[in-house]
Amino acid sequence: MSKDSSAFPRLDEDNRMSQLMKLFKGLEALVIYYKMSKMIQSLFAVLSLNLYQRKAVQVLSILSLGGS
Repeated sequence: MSKDSSAFPRLDEDNRMSQLMKLFKGLEALVIYYKMSKMIQSLFAVLSLNLYQRKAVQVLSILSLGGS
């Protein structure tokens, strides 16, 4: 009986360690996801800015051609 009771704390400790490792892996995945989403957001911001610049150039060229 004492042999079984001495095994339980070790199992609890292993279980806690594995749960902590899972938690850290999850946190690491969240940080990676956050960084990737920030990079994607900045990429879309650059692409949309480029698109707006092209549209503005088109509008200005149409206005300048129409005015002359």
